Amino acid sequence: METSFIPERTFPGDSPLQDTIKIFNRIMKYHSPISFFVFHPPNISDPIELNNFNKMINIIQNLPNTLHVQIWLNGYLEYHKTKINLNNSINYQLNYSFVPQFLKERRMDDKRIVQFRDFGLGNISVDSFVFGISRGGDLNWLERAFFVDKIRNIVDQFPKFNVTVFDYDSTIYDLILGVKTEMLKAVFVTLTCMALICFFVIPTLRCTGIATFSVLSISYTLLGTLGWCGQDIDPVTMINLLMAIGLSVDFSAHICYHFDILQEKQKEIQTESPMKNIKIFEQKELEKRIEQILEVVGRPMLEAVISTIICIFPLFFISIEIIASFARTVLFLGIIGTIHGLFIVPVLLTIQINGLKLKKAAGFSEGNL
Repeated sequence: METSFIPERTFPGDSPLQDTIKIFNRIMKYHSPISFFVFHPPNISDPIELNNFNKMINIIQNLPNTLHVQIWLNGYLEYHKTKINLNNSINYQLNYSFVPQFLKERRMDDKRIVQFRDFGLGNISVDSFVFGISRGGDLNWLERAFFVDKIRNIVDQFPKFNVTVFDYDSTIYDLILGVKTEMLKAVFVTLTCMALICFFVIPTLRCTGIATFSVLSISYTLLGTLGWCGQDIDPVTMINLLMAIGLSVDFSAHICYHFDILQEKQKEIQTESPMKNIKIFEQKELEKRIEQILEVVGRPMLEAVISTIICIFPLFFISIEIIASFARTVLFLGIIGTIHGLFIVPVLLTIQINGLKLKKAAGFSEGNL
């Protein structure tokens, strides 16, 4: 599964917004503006600092999908040299003294592209300015997000200039880049909370561990199944997965709880039973215990799953991918959860408790020989 964001899945298939998104994608193929705010402008009288700034600009300009860099400073440097030559000055030093005149002649003085302070007598201090680039290419949302992230890493290599990158879709890009990490964090926190709650209700490590493992297995299998259906890792998938974790605990917690209750009752019988009745706790009694649990929990579980699937079945006929994704999640969750609840969890409980009881029985027998 790839991290992605597809706006088309947010709206109905026959929505006019689908055509708008197609037009938007065509525009982005030829021109997608990205702005850069420089809050510590370079000291152009210092050749080293100016070269470092130009180096940053050149790196950005040489990126594969950068079509054009539009920055006023290049034009100003040429303008400054022209002014100096007109004044027949041999020894001169680059400075910002001609910035107001340059902006006025280029009709940029009212665009707020350059923020400066005039202290008089040609003493101009540039506080900040903005420049932009045009990005192009047939890029999807994930590739655009990686492009912006690459640019952020480039400007971070030049902290002297304190450059901030702005893109109108930066919020979506941050969501795309961080959804996988945030999903893992959310899943970890949710599983931890579920495990603590299970341990509070079922205070045995074995049953709590099996219940937690079942929730993790259901969630992992569900995520893989959704991937087979063509879903990507996006905010919708993350929300569905967190919902699934909350629902999947029902498939294992009830069985583990009833098993723990019967186990405590069997311990009381075991302490009162003589040596000859130790066989009670072996295979036949174990099978009977699982049978009792499935009679209590199994049928309601099947009824709940079937009724839930029937209720969400009409959602499959709605042509909105988000709703269809929710319906698929509930459907697969019911199927996978039922398999775990009726087969996998009972088998795990049987294997672990069977080995433990036989070991205890053997130890009890040796102690009485």
